[in-house]
Amino acid sequence: MDNQILLLFYFFLVMAPPVILATIFVRLDIFREPLRAVVLTLIISYAATSIFGEIKYGILDIPDAWYDNNFINSLFLIALPEELTKFFVLYFYCAKIRAFNEPMDGLVYGSLSGLGFAMNEAFGYAYLYQEESSTVIEVVDSILMRGLIAVPGHAFDGILMGAFIGIMIFRKVNKSLFILLAIIVPTIFHFLWDFSIYAGYGNFVYLIYLIQLVIVIMLFRRFRQFQKSKIIEEELKINE
Repeated sequence: MDNQILLLFYFFLVMAPPVILATIFVRLDIFREPLRAVVLTLIISYAATSIFGEIKYGILDIPDAWYDNNFINSLFLIALPEELTKFFVLYFYCAKIRAFNEPMDGLVYGSLSGLGFAMNEAFGYAYLYQEESSTVIEVVDSILMRGLIAVPGHAFDGILMGAFIGIMIFRKVNKSLFILLAIIVPTIFHFLWDFSIYAGYGNFVYLIYLIQLVIVIMLFRRFRQFQKSKIIEEELKINE
Protein backbone atom coordinates (compact mmCIF):
# COMPACT_ATOMS: atom_id res chain seq x y z
CA MET A 1 0.00 0.00 0.00
CA ASP A 2 2.83 2.39 0.90
CA ASN A 3 4.48 1.65 -2.45
CA GLN A 4 1.24 2.47 -4.30
CA ILE A 5 0.96 5.79 -2.46
CA LEU A 6 4.58 6.57 -3.33
CA LEU A 7 4.00 5.78 -7.01
CA LEU A 8 0.92 8.01 -6.98
CA PHE A 9 3.04 10.76 -5.42
CA TYR A 10 5.64 10.38 -8.17
CA PHE A 11 2.85 10.48 -10.77
CA PHE A 12 1.62 13.85 -9.51
CA LEU A 13 5.17 15.20 -9.38
CA VAL A 14 5.74 14.21 -13.01
CA MET A 15 2.37 15.57 -14.17
CA ALA A 16 2.42 18.88 -12.28
CA PRO A 17 4.99 20.85 -14.34
CA PRO A 18 3.54 20.08 -17.82
CA VAL A 19 -0.04 20.65 -16.62
CA ILE A 20 0.88 23.97 -14.98
CA LEU A 21 2.84 25.11 -18.02
CA ALA A 22 0.06 24.05 -20.41
CA THR A 23 -2.42 26.07 -18.35
CA ILE A 24 -0.16 29.13 -18.44
CA PHE A 25 0.43 29.00 -22.19
CA VAL A 26 -3.25 28.39 -22.97
CA ARG A 27 -4.29 31.31 -20.77
CA LEU A 28 -1.79 33.64 -22.47
CA ASP A 29 -3.96 33.32 -25.57
CA ILE A 30 -6.54 36.12 -25.62
CA PHE A 31 -8.82 33.92 -27.72
CA ARG A 32 -8.78 30.69 -25.68
CA GLU A 33 -8.46 27.34 -27.41
CA PRO A 34 -11.12 24.62 -26.96
CA LEU A 35 -10.35 22.26 -24.10
CA ARG A 36 -10.89 19.26 -26.38
CA ALA A 37 -8.23 20.46 -28.82
CA VAL A 38 -5.81 21.19 -25.97
CA VAL A 39 -6.22 17.75 -24.39
CA LEU A 40 -6.10 15.93 -27.74
CA THR A 41 -2.86 17.68 -28.68
CA LEU A 42 -1.25 16.56 -25.42
CA ILE A 43 -2.50 12.99 -25.92
CA ILE A 44 -1.44 12.78 -29.57
CA SER A 45 1.99 14.22 -28.78
CA TYR A 46 2.35 11.75 -25.90
CA ALA A 47 1.42 8.87 -28.21
CA ALA A 48 3.74 10.11 -30.98
CA THR A 49 6.59 10.12 -28.46
CA SER A 50 5.90 6.47 -27.63
CA ILE A 51 5.94 5.61 -31.33
CA PHE A 52 9.22 7.48 -31.77
CA GLY A 53 10.72 5.60 -28.82
CA GLU A 54 9.58 2.24 -30.17
CA ILE A 55 11.10 2.99 -33.58
CA LYS A 56 14.37 4.25 -32.11
CA TYR A 57 14.92 1.58 -29.47
CA GLY A 58 12.82 -1.33 -30.67
CA ILE A 59 13.03 -1.36 -34.46
CA LEU A 60 16.18 0.45 -35.57
CA ASP A 61 19.52 -1.19 -34.95
CA ILE A 62 21.59 1.92 -34.21
CA PRO A 63 25.34 1.27 -33.83
CA ASP A 64 26.77 1.86 -30.36
CA ALA A 65 29.42 4.07 -31.96
CA TRP A 66 26.69 6.60 -32.84
CA TYR A 67 25.56 6.79 -29.22
CA ASP A 68 29.17 7.18 -28.10
CA ASN A 69 29.74 10.12 -30.44
CA ASN A 70 28.39 13.19 -28.61
CA PHE A 71 27.77 15.16 -31.82
CA ILE A 72 25.96 12.38 -33.71
CA ASN A 73 24.00 11.31 -30.63
CA SER A 74 22.90 14.83 -29.69
CA LEU A 75 21.96 15.96 -33.19
CA PHE A 76 20.83 12.93 -35.18
CA LEU A 77 19.59 10.57 -32.45
CA ILE A 78 18.03 13.10 -30.09
CA ALA A 79 17.45 16.68 -31.25
CA LEU A 80 16.40 16.22 -34.89
CA PRO A 81 14.11 13.17 -34.53
CA GLU A 82 12.50 14.57 -31.36
CA GLU A 83 11.78 17.92 -32.99
CA LEU A 84 10.46 16.16 -36.09
CA THR A 85 8.09 14.24 -33.83
CA LYS A 86 6.74 17.52 -32.46
CA PHE A 87 6.59 18.96 -35.97
CA PHE A 88 4.46 16.07 -37.24
CA VAL A 89 1.95 16.64 -34.43
CA LEU A 90 1.92 20.41 -34.85
CA TYR A 91 1.79 20.57 -38.65
CA PHE A 92 -0.19 17.48 -39.62
CA TYR A 93 -2.73 17.59 -36.78
CA CYS A 94 -2.88 20.93 -34.96
CA ALA A 95 -2.53 23.16 -38.02
CA LYS A 96 -5.36 21.28 -39.76
CA ILE A 97 -8.03 21.65 -37.07
CA ARG A 98 -10.59 24.44 -37.19
CA ALA A 99 -9.49 25.93 -33.87
CA PHE A 100 -6.06 26.70 -35.33
CA ASN A 101 -7.15 29.99 -36.89
CA GLU A 102 -4.54 32.66 -36.06
CA PRO A 103 -0.74 33.01 -35.59
CA MET A 104 -0.96 32.87 -31.77
CA ASP A 105 -2.30 29.33 -32.08
CA GLY A 106 1.12 28.31 -33.37
CA LEU A 107 2.63 29.26 -30.01
CA VAL A 108 -0.11 27.60 -27.96
CA TYR A 109 -0.27 24.32 -29.86
CA GLY A 110 3.51 24.32 -30.28
CA SER A 111 3.88 24.45 -26.50
CA LEU A 112 1.36 21.62 -26.11
CA SER A 113 3.14 19.40 -28.64
CA GLY A 114 6.35 19.95 -26.69
CA LEU A 115 4.70 19.31 -23.33
CA GLY A 116 3.08 16.07 -24.50
CA PHE A 117 6.52 14.89 -25.54
CA ALA A 118 8.06 16.06 -22.26
CA MET A 119 5.35 14.33 -20.23
CA ASN A 120 6.06 10.98 -21.89
CA GLU A 121 9.80 11.41 -21.48
CA ALA A 122 9.41 12.45 -17.84
CA PHE A 123 7.61 9.21 -16.96
CA GLY A 124 10.47 7.23 -18.47
CA TYR A 125 13.05 9.14 -16.48
CA ALA A 126 10.98 8.87 -13.29
CA TYR A 127 11.11 5.08 -13.62
CA LEU A 128 14.86 5.29 -14.21
CA TYR A 129 15.31 7.52 -11.16
CA GLN A 130 13.50 4.95 -9.00
CA GLU A 131 15.85 2.24 -10.22
CA GLU A 132 19.03 4.23 -9.73
CA SER A 133 18.31 6.35 -6.64
CA SER A 134 18.70 5.00 -3.12
CA THR A 135 16.25 7.33 -1.35
CA VAL A 136 12.85 8.90 -2.01
CA ILE A 137 14.41 12.35 -1.62
CA GLU A 138 16.81 11.66 -4.50
CA VAL A 139 13.96 10.53 -6.74
CA VAL A 140 11.85 13.58 -5.88
CA ASP A 141 14.80 15.92 -6.41
CA SER A 142 15.54 14.40 -9.84
CA ILE A 143 11.88 14.56 -10.94
CA LEU A 144 11.54 18.18 -9.82
CA MET A 145 14.78 19.28 -11.48
CA ARG A 146 13.63 17.72 -14.73
CA GLY A 147 10.21 19.30 -14.32
CA LEU A 148 11.70 22.75 -13.82
CA ILE A 149 14.36 22.60 -16.54
CA ALA A 150 13.86 19.90 -19.21
CA VAL A 151 10.04 20.08 -19.40
CA PRO A 152 9.97 23.86 -20.07
CA GLY A 153 12.84 23.32 -22.52
CA HIS A 154 10.67 21.02 -24.65
CA ALA A 155 7.83 23.55 -24.46
CA PHE A 156 10.17 26.37 -25.53
CA ASP A 157 11.31 24.35 -28.55
CA GLY A 158 7.67 23.73 -29.48
CA ILE A 159 6.84 27.43 -29.14
CA LEU A 160 9.70 28.45 -31.42
CA MET A 161 8.51 25.89 -33.94
CA GLY A 162 4.93 27.07 -33.60
CA ALA A 163 5.89 30.69 -34.20
CA PHE A 164 7.25 29.84 -37.65
CA ILE A 165 4.27 27.61 -38.43
CA GLY A 166 1.79 30.28 -37.31
CA ILE A 167 3.44 32.98 -39.41
CA MET A 168 3.78 30.66 -42.38
CA ILE A 169 0.09 29.72 -42.41
CA PHE A 170 -1.39 33.18 -41.93
CA ARG A 171 1.13 35.51 -43.60
CA LYS A 172 2.46 35.87 -47.15
CA VAL A 173 5.86 34.28 -46.65
CA ASN A 174 7.94 31.57 -48.30
CA LYS A 175 6.22 28.39 -47.11
CA SER A 176 9.16 26.05 -47.67
CA LEU A 177 11.59 28.40 -45.91
CA PHE A 178 9.39 28.78 -42.83
CA ILE A 179 8.76 25.03 -42.59
CA LEU A 180 12.51 24.53 -42.74
CA LEU A 181 13.06 27.18 -40.05
CA ALA A 182 10.34 25.59 -37.91
CA ILE A 183 12.43 22.42 -37.84
CA ILE A 184 15.97 23.80 -37.86
CA VAL A 185 15.76 26.53 -35.19
CA PRO A 186 14.36 24.39 -32.33
CA THR A 187 16.62 21.53 -33.42
CA ILE A 188 19.68 23.76 -33.01
CA PHE A 189 18.64 24.81 -29.51
CA HIS A 190 17.83 21.20 -28.60
CA PHE A 191 21.17 20.00 -30.00
CA LEU A 192 23.15 22.63 -28.06
CA TRP A 193 21.25 21.66 -24.91
CA ASP A 194 22.02 17.94 -25.14
CA PHE A 195 25.52 18.32 -26.57
CA SER A 196 26.55 20.58 -23.70
CA ILE A 197 25.40 17.93 -21.23
CA TYR A 198 27.12 15.00 -22.94
CA ALA A 199 30.29 17.03 -23.55
CA GLY A 200 30.57 17.90 -19.87
CA TYR A 201 29.42 21.53 -20.06
CA GLY A 202 26.10 21.08 -18.25
CA ASN A 203 26.00 24.63 -16.90
CA PHE A 204 25.67 25.88 -20.48
CA VAL A 205 22.11 24.50 -20.38
CA TYR A 206 21.07 27.33 -18.06
CA LEU A 207 22.25 29.90 -20.62
CA ILE A 208 20.27 28.18 -23.38
CA TYR A 209 17.26 28.03 -21.05
CA LEU A 210 17.52 31.77 -20.34
CA ILE A 211 17.90 32.70 -24.02
CA GLN A 212 14.87 30.61 -24.98
CA LEU A 213 12.82 31.99 -22.09
CA VAL A 214 13.51 35.56 -23.24
CA ILE A 215 12.62 34.69 -26.84
CA VAL A 216 9.39 32.97 -25.74
CA ILE A 217 8.35 35.97 -23.62
CA MET A 218 9.01 38.30 -26.56
CA LEU A 219 7.04 36.05 -28.92
CA PHE A 220 3.99 35.94 -26.67
CA ARG A 221 4.09 39.70 -26.14
CA ARG A 222 4.36 40.31 -29.87
CA PHE A 223 1.64 37.85 -30.85
CA ARG A 224 -0.69 39.20 -28.16
CA GLN A 225 -0.24 42.65 -29.70
CA PHE A 226 -1.42 41.17 -32.99
CA GLN A 227 -4.47 39.78 -31.20
CA LYS A 228 -5.33 43.08 -29.51
CA SER A 229 -5.45 44.80 -32.89
CA LYS A 230 -8.16 42.42 -34.12
CA ILE A 231 -11.93 42.44 -33.69
CA ILE A 232 -12.44 38.75 -34.43
CA GLU A 233 -10.08 35.84 -33.87
CA GLU A 234 -10.24 33.91 -37.13
CA GLU A 235 -7.83 34.78 -39.92
CA LEU A 236 -7.56 33.54 -43.49
CA LYS A 237 -5.13 30.66 -43.98
CA ILE A 238 -2.77 31.64 -46.79
CA ASN A 239 -0.43 28.64 -46.68
CA GLU A 240 -1.53 25.21 -45.44
